[in-house]
Amino acid sequence: MHTFSEEKRTLPDRRLKPTPLFSRYTLMGGRRRTIRRDRDRKRHLFVDIYDTRLFIVLVLLLVMNVLDGFLTLLLIRENIIVEANPLMAYCLDYGHMPFFWVKYSLMAVSLVIFCVLKNVRFSRVALTGSFITYASVLVYELCLVYAHHPQLFPD
Repeated sequence: MHTFSEEKRTLPDRRLKPTPLFSRYTLMGGRRRTIRRDRDRKRHLFVDIYDTRLFIVLVLLLVMNVLDGFLTLLLIRENIIVEANPLMAYCLDYGHMPFFWVKYSLMAVSLVIFCVLKNVRFSRVALTGSFITYASVLVYELCLVYAHHPQLFPD
């Protein structure tokens, strides 16, 4: 049995420097899933491996974004709503595809940022807020579609 002072390391202690945002382990090969030690939480933000729950939430947000875009276009086409977001209204002036791709791209970039910064409190709060907001918007849009086209929903 050896004490901490008798460590038999052949390589330098990897904990002496924080995990970089992008490294050779970013896409595969890393082992750091979480920041375990309290003292490291103040110094280290990034991990090598992301958990399945985070992946599921990110994919659900992307699916909700696509569904929101589809429902928004449907409701605009039926003259039920107008686009309230000035940037997206501007994109809509150029057609449905520019509207959709800008909407999708903005969300995709945001989700990458949420993923990489998953250990930052603001990011976790923003991710939760985005999920709740998108779920609420989708419920509202589905209620509007149902109110104007109840035949689309089975009894």
